[in-house]
Amino acid sequence: MPPYSPELNPVERFFQEVRRESKNKVFESYAEVKQAVEELFKKYLAKPEAVKKLTNFHWLHTTPN
Repeated sequence: MPPYSPELNPVERFFQEVRRESKNKVFESYAEVKQAVEELFKKYLAKPEAVKKLTNFHWLHTTPN
């Protein structure tokens, strides 16, 4: 894989969403960053279909000829 290929790595779309939801926020400490990320991940853990929607590329399920 090329060094940067989000279209080939489904988890990149998930982390793009994480970055989108956490941008423009100022944290006073690492503990605040950690807490914010944990809360964001808990949100996605409660809705696995949201993660699947972000990372489920149609070509992942095709079989080669």
